[in-house]
Amino acid sequence: MADMKLQPVERRSSATAGGWRVRNNRRAWRRDSALLLLAAPALLYLFIFKYLTMFGTLIAFKRYRVADGILGSPWVGLDNFRFLFGTGQIWNVIRNTLLLNLLFLTCGTIVALAVAIFIHELYTSRFTRFYQTTLFFPQFISWVLVSYFVYALLSTENGVINQWLRTQGLTQSTGTTRRNTRRSSCCSPHSGRA
Repeated sequence: MADMKLQPVERRSSATAGGWRVRNNRRAWRRDSALLLLAAPALLYLFIFKYLTMFGTLIAFKRYRVADGILGSPWVGLDNFRFLFGTGQIWNVIRNTLLLNLLFLTCGTIVALAVAIFIHELYTSRFTRFYQTTLFFPQFISWVLVSYFVYALLSTENGVINQWLRTQGLTQSTGTTRRNTRRSSCCSPHSGRA
């Protein structure tokens, strides 16, 4: 053991090592080019809709004016947050947000389970495509269109339901304007898309 001498390790020059890495990276890019091409639309989607939209969070710290745009509006720092928390309405906003989300989760789960059980009980191969189309069609409709549909149905003045009630001589529904039914009327369209 005492006779054993340490041999110096032969090292490559940094240029050779770097050139080797570049060569392997080029080879990997060529080898995986089809996979990278497949991933490109998803990466582009993530970049556009997840990263570029973060630019809009600047509005929270500015006195935003449409004419000036985001970059031209004056910087106010945390003044907008001081105003929000100083009005006393923040607890009402937080409570409504939590209640509506809890209501959406509950109604969505119950409706989804009920529909699943219903389809399981009525399952026939003849109507499978009809069921699938009927259930998945609302997923392709924008929330803006859903809100227009709900407004067209439930409007107190020109809604389809109130017009039908008028023709039947019944009292008109004020469901969306009454305080105790407002949350449940919000839950109905959300459950339909669940």
